[in-house]
Amino acid sequence: MAVGHLDLPGAISVTGAMTLLVYGLSRAATHSWTDNGTVAALGLGAALLVLFLLIELRSRQPLIPLRIFANRNRTGAFALRMVAGSTTLAVLFFLGQIVQNVLGYSPLRTGFAFLPLGLGVVITAQVTSRLVGRVGPKLPMTVGALVVAGGMLWLSRIGDQVSYVPDILGPLALLSVGLGLIFFPTTVVAISGAARHESGLASAVLNVSQQLGGSIGLAVLGTVAANVTRDHVAGARPTHALINSALTAGFTTAFELGVPIALAGFLLALLVIRVRRPARTPAALAEAA
Repeated sequence: MAVGHLDLPGAISVTGAMTLLVYGLSRAATHSWTDNGTVAALGLGAALLVLFLLIELRSRQPLIPLRIFANRNRTGAFALRMVAGSTTLAVLFFLGQIVQNVLGYSPLRTGFAFLPLGLGVVITAQVTSRLVGRVGPKLPMTVGALVVAGGMLWLSRIGDQVSYVPDILGPLALLSVGLGLIFFPTTVVAISGAARHESGLASAVLNVSQQLGGSIGLAVLGTVAANVTRDHVAGARPTHALINSALTAGFTTAFELGVPIALAGFLLALLVIRVRRPARTPAALAEAA
């Protein structure tokens, strides 16, 4: 029985690459895209990412065997989960700011305000797990990406006179359905066809894709929101009403940008992922998890 070892160079390079890339994207929000620190962080992060790929190609026991990306459907599922993660974390962050700073909710009340999102995802995922066996994973995830785009579009319509029920609860419910339609089918596609000893790796990469997408999406959309907010308050006397209006304008612009991102997920599901029936049953998925 072969004894595994930690791919330390790979772990260091990929951790450094992701840290620098997210830092560079976040720094652009407070400085600029041409700032020396921003350019240096993004450039070094990209270089470390290339180094990581080279290390994985040459390593006998790589941290992430690149052959796991050889399957077109699995790679599409990773990419779609990354897109879903980028919109989810951004929505939670931006709406949290709106609910607390504009509506004046306490942190506890804000947490309860987001409960419909979590409950909706869980309920929709449970229903979707039954549908996948009949219609396959492609249809639910394709529809789910469209529903997420619709939720982002709805959020982009938020104005200065925002209220919870018509402006936030509705989009949260729509997003919960869309995300619930995406999460289970992408898990099915990512694990289907993987060897038994690679099922855990495929599941881990899927989860990392979602977290990485969330970090990058929040950094990019946060940069857009910060720039729009800064432009709205530039040269004006900073009143409470003006700041709230500027914050709302920045966040809704970020939501507008989230629409084409979600539509990119729709194209991924429609054009890249070809599987229509799961190769493994939900029971097999539970065993692999």
